[in-house]
Amino acid sequence: MTRLDCRKVLSMLRDLARSMSDTVDSRTDNMVNWRDGSLRTATMLLARRPSSDCRCRSHVRRSMLDVLRDAGAQLDLVDDDGNTALMHAVLSSSEDVVDWLLEAGVDAKIANHVGVTPLWQVIHVNRQNCIGRR
Repeated sequence: MTRLDCRKVLSMLRDLARSMSDTVDSRTDNMVNWRDGSLRTATMLLARRPSSDCRCRSHVRRSMLDVLRDAGAQLDLVDDDGNTALMHAVLSSSEDVVDWLLEAGVDAKIANHVGVTPLWQVIHVNRQNCIGRR
């Protein structure tokens, strides 16, 4: 797994958001919702980081998600398996990201290509700490 320097990424995202605040157009949307070879967005990549990853603390990850959302990130996009950022957060036991995504209004009912929803993942993959108070 590649090393993620969250402070550097957060700084870059803030600079990007500031530079784009005056010119919101299709280029902004394309940059914020850029996808890798597996169609994963920056939001999904952040959600995949386990909460035990000390290089990317909870408050930093939440700040990065705030910057992405404020820059126009679409939070319910799916990757090439049909998984959303919420599904990635559940699978990595990132309770802080699960809470953030639900508070941001993501659709928890979206199923991936094999019909699995985030709730199914919580129950069947034994990630019950992600249920929290929801």
